This record gives sequence, C-alpha cells and structure tokens, in this order.
Amino acid sequence: EKLSNFFFLDRYLNKNGITGKNQIISILDSPLDFYHSMFYDSTVQVKLNTYMPNHRKIVYYNFPGNLNDLMNSITENEHGTHVAGTAAGKSICSNDDKDTSYFNGNAPDAKILFAGNFSTVTTNELQQLMNNYNSKISSNSWSTIGPYNLRNYQYGHLAELNPNLTFIFAAGNDYMTNGNFSIYDPSSSKNILTVGSLDNFYT
Repeated sequence: EKLSNFFFLDRYLNKNGITGKNQIISILDSPLDFYHSMFYDSTVQVKLNTYMPNHRKIVYYNFPGNLNDLMNSITENEHGTHVAGTAAGKSICSNDDKDTSYFNGNAPDAKILFAGNFSTVTTNELQQLMNNYNSKISSNSWSTIGPYNLRNYQYGHLAELNPNLTFIFAAGNDYMTNGNFSIYDPSSSKNILTVGSLDNFYT
C-alpha cells in the first residue's frame, strides 16, 4: 500500500536545480549495500577498488577483500547504507507504487565514493581517494565516544591541508544525555563542518 501519515516538505533546493549533479560525495562508514534500490545499477557490475565512472551511483568502492568477503560482512541494518542513502540515494524502482522516491537523498543526482570503514581508513588514505576521484565533499556520520585529541588533530589538519575539500561530521546522538558537551571528536575539530539536527522540526 502507499505511504500515509508522514510529513514531507517540498525539496526547495532540488526544485531549484541544486541536486548534487556532477558532484561526488565521499562516504566513510560501515559497508554500503550496493544492491539497495537507492544505489543499484543493473547495467554496471560493482568492482571493488576500481574506478567505475559509468555506474549510476558509485564511482569507487574501497574494501580490503573480495566481493564475497564484502557480501558476507554486510548486515541487514547497515549504517553506511543508511547515511549514503541520506546523502545521495536515488530510487531505481521503475514502478514506484510505494513512493520510495520520497526517501531519496538530499543530493539525489550526486555520485558516491565509498572510502571504506571509518575505523580502518586513515586520513591520508581518505585524502588520496578524494583527490584521485575528484570528490570535494566528505560525509562522516560518526564520531568517537568522548574526547579523542588525536582524531581531532588528524581531521583538523587534513582540512587545513585541503582547503578545497569540505569535511562534514555529525554532531552526535547524545544531546539528551550531555547537552552542549555532547559533540565529541573529530566533530569538534576546528576546520571541519559539524551538523546537528532538530529534535522535532514541526515544533
């Protein structure tokens, strides 16, 4: 059945031509399920650690293993799939009788460089991938638990060395517990952009 009883705001930026076209967003997170309808391309097979300019969504997928290793590691509720979809997902469902296109990402025409797992990829590796594949935006919906001076320095320094790149981090999920002191590292780093959310947009 079709969706009902949910709020949906007009996509002001998308309707005015800002859709992410010709942009590549780097995602550093847990695995991205490229079989998901927001990313799937029936005409181009995903190849790991290989440039894929013709894939409709993913230009590069960094993973330290083979395709079977990746598929065996992906879980049902993978965070990387969620955040990549929020950033640049675009439903491929041709008969969209369930209105899945309402859940397209904020930049539905952007492509994705999956840079790898946030716990293993270094800032130097991230920088190299972004520069190699012309990605100017890095989206990171993760942080450490509590202060982490080394991570703070690493990402602040990375941004300082690459003023042409934008590194975006999440403010975190702990405001209800720790209030204004809930933004941990590297989200609190000087030269990166940290984004929070409203508890209830409609109030």
